[in-house]
Amino acid sequence: MKNIKEKNVLLSFFIAMMVPLSVYLFPLAKVISLAEISMIVMTIGIIFKHNKLYVYHDKMLFAFVCYSLVITIINGVCYNINMQDSIIRLLRDGFYYIIIYILGYSCLNYKIFVKWIKIIAIMLSILIIVQQIVFVTTGYLIPGFLLNASVSQSTSAIEIYQHTINATNRTGYLKANGFLLEAAHCSQALAIASILIYDKNEENKSTLYLIILLSIASVLTFSASAVIYVLFIWGYIVFNIVRRKKVSKPTLGIIALIIIIIIISVFFSSQVTSFSSVFDRVLEATDSNTLDGSVFTRIYKGFIFWHGLPTQNQIFGLGFGNYDQLNSLYSGIRSLNLANSYMNSFSYLLVSSGITGIILFAFFLVKLFLKSNEKGRVMEILLILMCISASPYSSASWVWMMLIIIYNRKKAIN
Repeated sequence: MKNIKEKNVLLSFFIAMMVPLSVYLFPLAKVISLAEISMIVMTIGIIFKHNKLYVYHDKMLFAFVCYSLVITIINGVCYNINMQDSIIRLLRDGFYYIIIYILGYSCLNYKIFVKWIKIIAIMLSILIIVQQIVFVTTGYLIPGFLLNASVSQSTSAIEIYQHTINATNRTGYLKANGFLLEAAHCSQALAIASILIYDKNEENKSTLYLIILLSIASVLTFSASAVIYVLFIWGYIVFNIVRRKKVSKPTLGIIALIIIIIIISVFFSSQVTSFSSVFDRVLEATDSNTLDGSVFTRIYKGFIFWHGLPTQNQIFGLGFGNYDQLNSLYSGIRSLNLANSYMNSFSYLLVSSGITGIILFAFFLVKLFLKSNEKGRVMEILLILMCISASPYSSASWVWMMLIIIYNRKKAIN
């Protein structure tokens, strides 16, 4: 029994560490990350030590997983394509499902999991703030990862580092990425941590101060999505504070300070090139005339691509991992960059599984939302925001969010 508890603690630690470890590729097999290889090792250990593992039961989720497998194979056979990318994609997705819905559901030590996410978020915030201060004062970018390592974008860390410097020289401001690959990844991790550590039932000043720290660091990444996440988080916090019948003076002072900072920031942001550029990128999400490399493209590209597919593929999808070989089926706006497969998670699921798959997945999310408690529901809303603005599906951030949602669903039922 002691060995099992120790394994659970270790498993929870490595699940929390998936976000920073997913930066690096495993040297002996560069199709998987260090996060994934560590979880493979933990999975083997858990299977040998546990007499019984439980599976999270949901008919819609099971139907979606089975449908994804079948439609991917059918498209591969019908279009006679190389299935290597599809197999890798399905294996990765399947493994992430095992981590969430079997290992995490059965063995997660939630307190350890929360503790390490909190530590990671604090360390990430401090590094981002230090990176910005050092860069502004000296012009030097402190690297947050090993520069001689291979990273998850199938390139070297030094190339990512140099790309960040080049982009900074071009735009005039630094999109700090801490010890992760992108500024957007930092804003996602900090947003998840903020919702996770906030407790609406406790008026804890230290928690609010910590969330302020995470919010400042998130904004200092100069990621467009960070603005949306921070507004959502503080909108939720202020709503909870205001709806209480009794609010302490220190808490009111914190709220007033936050409101003043927001007003000053918005008022002066147009005079500061970096903040102005961030707000401009947020507003680009509604500008359909900026297709080339804009926020609009990153949000809507997948939907535009799906709309240009043959009817049968709109209904049933292309299959997972088949995009690169089947994007020639697209017959819509030719200015759309088909070579870049990036799209947000919802449009990725729509392109891969069609209307059929997205309906199954939507029913799964709705059912999860209705049966969860408030924290689980707020985390699911944040997940939906991220799925619209980014591509967290089958990533370390996805594992974090889904485990938090499922834990709070279980807590609500019990």
